[in-house]
Amino acid sequence: MKKSPRTPILFMALIALACVTVTCTTPAPTPTALPTATEPSRITPLPAPTATSAVATGDGETIMRRECTLCHPLNRVVEVKKTAEQWSQTISRMVRLSSADHSALVEYLAKSYGP
Repeated sequence: MKKSPRTPILFMALIALACVTVTCTTPAPTPTALPTATEPSRITPLPAPTATSAVATGDGETIMRRECTLCHPLNRVVEVKKTAEQWSQTISRMVRLSSADHSALVEYLAKSYGP
């Protein structure tokens, strides 16, 4: 039996047709819905600090809001109750602050959201 010069072309055309058929009949994945602006926020508001010192309402809170909320929602900061030493270790591990800012932040967190 003699091969026709069109046999390879017909074979390739059949393969291409099979690929198109499979691709067109496979359902596309459904995209996941993104939250809309009307959905309520999942972040709980920050509770008021319990300490009444100047640090509790001053620099420590400002530093916390500026530094901690870059990566964490505020509720994450106040849900974990830590001692001053524990807060100091956590802060040192997460951000680089001046000594004064570090001390003010540790004092604020330990007094306001400590154990």
